[in-house]
Amino acid sequence: KGKSTLINIITGLIKPQNGDILCDDVSIHNNIKSWQSIIGYVPQSVYLLDESILKNIVFDNDQLNTNKLNDALYQSGLKDWIESLPKGLNTVVGDEGAKVSGGQKQRIGIASSLYKDSKILILDEPTSSLDLETENSIINNIVKLKGKKTIILISHKMSIIERCDRIIKL
Repeated sequence: KGKSTLINIITGLIKPQNGDILCDDVSIHNNIKSWQSIIGYVPQSVYLLDESILKNIVFDNDQLNTNKLNDALYQSGLKDWIESLPKGLNTVVGDEGAKVSGGQKQRIGIASSLYKDSKILILDEPTSSLDLETENSIINNIVKLKGKKTIILISHKMSIIERCDRIIKL
């Protein structure tokens, strides 16, 4: 309890009644749009557009960076699955991802955040719909981002929590 409220405060969607959220000794509310632009958020239930996998990851194909896309696909564990699809990245996921599994939706959401190359990555139960092998692979890739990004990971799984530098219980 309280994790959604905490996420909303950290992302600036809710302004605390008391105190402030500071980044480098500056209130995030001084320039909330700038603050929010550096955050990648993967909710427990990822919402997908009724578009291609590529569009759901990159959003603006005119800005496509193939190297960043390949890194995001690899880190999110999507590469092999996408290569097995007849239409690959052009596969349409359906309304709210109806044509893909819950695990694939989560991985597309993770890939999108990784592609955005956010400085702060907030992952809310990012592996709840994944099998153990895929979960381990994705967590291993996320752990490799330590020191490159600030990662806020919300999980009930001890095997994931143990790999974090700092643990806060709510």
